[in-house]
Amino acid sequence: MVYTHYYINDWFIMTTHYHELKNFVNNIHNNSNITRKSIGKILLHDIKHNKIKRCRCRRFNPVTLNINEQCFNPVSTISNICYHCDKYNDYIGLVNVKPSDDIIQTYEEYGQKHKIVFRKNSFRIGVYKKYITHNYLKCKIIDYENYCSIKVFKIPDITTTNNGILVDKYSNIIGTYYPWIDTNNNIPTTCKNENNCVLDPQNYIPLFEYNLTETSIYHQLTNKIYRRHTYNGSVQRLLLTQNIKDC
Repeated sequence: MVYTHYYINDWFIMTTHYHELKNFVNNIHNNSNITRKSIGKILLHDIKHNKIKRCRCRRFNPVTLNINEQCFNPVSTISNICYHCDKYNDYIGLVNVKPSDDIIQTYEEYGQKHKIVFRKNSFRIGVYKKYITHNYLKCKIIDYENYCSIKVFKIPDITTTNNGILVDKYSNIIGTYYPWIDTNNNIPTTCKNENNCVLDPQNYIPLFEYNLTETSIYHQLTNKIYRRHTYNGSVQRLLLTQNIKDC
């Protein structure tokens, strides 16, 4: 059976040629007493490629004072944590592992410094999400000026992994997407990585620009660049635009 791998950051989507899968199912059916419907249920139950593991690192949220917050990023390293936590080592333990005395002491010292009370029994163990629940490959682009929207699929370029094309549900190419690079240096370095890519303020994943370049009878959106966030100089932070939403 031939598989095609499309790499996105550090995970992949696996697709299978329809005719080969059909022949595979027919061969099992012809050589056993298992019905085609039962074979389909077994295959669907066994396929795990649509599951994206979530990083189990414990991160302290200084805004909500949450000491049980799980990292939002997908697992992307052999150490079974995300790229950010593995590279910067700025997490404090794992959400499903009992904190060590050193970790508890770190929280207590932070609490004393900022006059916040942390108790040992405040830690929750074993309460975590194993998979990323939202879809990285499908999103909705909204044009509030023209009161219209379209759902698009992101098809990554396997040679660059970070860039790709945008297609509608009829497989028409309507644009491209790529990392948001702050070429004019209008955004503080705290909001970007070492490659000058603007990062999501919640999960530190590089943000994309969605560039609609092709007109289509299936949408009335303006051909321009849409972003999930915009930088507001008055409050000096990234704010949601509501132009990009997960489906």
